[in-house]
Amino acid sequence: MTPETASKFCELRKSPTRFTFVELLVGLTIFIVVVAAVVGAASAGLHVYQEARSYRVDEMKLMIALEKFEQRVRSAELSPAIPFEGTGSTVEFAGQTPFVDDRTGMLNTLPARLGYRFSNDGFYADADPYALAVDDDLKAESSESRRLADNVSGTFRYYTYEVESDRHLWVGAWDDPDTLPLALELTLFFQNDKDEETAFARRIVSIPAALPQLEFVETE
Repeated sequence: MTPETASKFCELRKSPTRFTFVELLVGLTIFIVVVAAVVGAASAGLHVYQEARSYRVDEMKLMIALEKFEQRVRSAELSPAIPFEGTGSTVEFAGQTPFVDDRTGMLNTLPARLGYRFSNDGFYADADPYALAVDDDLKAESSESRRLADNVSGTFRYYTYEVESDRHLWVGAWDDPDTLPLALELTLFFQNDKDEETAFARRIVSIPAALPQLEFVETE
């Protein structure tokens, strides 16, 4: 290496390293792209988490409502004033509903008109605790309706014994005011964003008050 070459090499090593304007733009662009990708991924993950959490809360509320549905159906009783009536989308029957006695402060039950129905905007529970009351004012003010779930559809079916054919079968409607079905089946479907239905829950609830009817038929 000649003295001139060594001198130039030393000058290059001593001179500070600088970036050109184009290099700065390229580096800044890469940094912005990386930050945007990280923020987008984090935002999408947070959105999915919030949706899953909301779905879980709605699912838990619906599960609690289904437990109450089973309790109400098991309390169904034969009543001339409130016959058991049902279709594929609605069901109504006489049952027991809890209430707090104002005089004693204790929890008690009384006969009521109970029902469940599917409409275009969800799944509803209906109750008329004073359906058998003599006072017309109570009858007018006592009914209540509560939406249990949105974006839900479903069907009801009724289990019965057919005397003519001597067999048990499921039917899609119930219109006999003198009897009760042996069991009630509820199937729930959730509707997604594409209006596709997926089965969510299925409940088959027996009705104890209907068992004496079956024993009476068998002894005939």
